[in-house]
Amino acid sequence: MTKGYLKETLPEYLLEEYHLLSSEEATNKIHFPENFEEFEKARKRLVFEELLSMQLALLSLKNQYTRRRRRNSLF
Repeated sequence: MTKGYLKETLPEYLLEEYHLLSSEEATNKIHFPENFEEFEKARKRLVFEELLSMQLALLSLKNQYTRRRRRNSLF
């Protein structure tokens, strides 16, 4: 895999705090792990990112709903 092909989507402090692989490394190791531990680390990173994305999307929907309710209750 070519180095630098994938853009990192998570900030560095999250990668360090949760001991996550880079996006590129996780993608490479999920497809071509040298052992089961590498596969698990790659999976952890990918699952973390997916759940974070879903959580942020739900928070955005909740905020939109709350703003609409406040706006409608003013009239």
